[in-house]
Amino acid sequence: MAKLQDYPLTLKDAAHKLGISANAVRRLVAARKLPAERFGPLRELRFRDEDIQAFLAAADPARLHRQIVQRIKQTEPHYQGLLILPIR
Repeated sequence: MAKLQDYPLTLKDAAHKLGISANAVRRLVAARKLPAERFGPLRELRFRDEDIQAFLAAADPARLHRQIVQRIKQTEPHYQGLLILPIR
């Protein structure tokens, strides 16, 4: 059984260390990409520093960059139609 002392980081701490939002951390936990434990009556998510460091070490920056560029390209045509400026 996991102990609270083994999982010192809160959801907010984990989000800060990863540089992402708390909701993004929740999605990573739900996708089982980031290990976490739930404690207390409110089932608060807690994290180990080793797990956060391992996740950061395994992250591929080039893959992440490709995903970001892909999303920009997908949304770009939508915004191009909205950015028509009047000619003076």
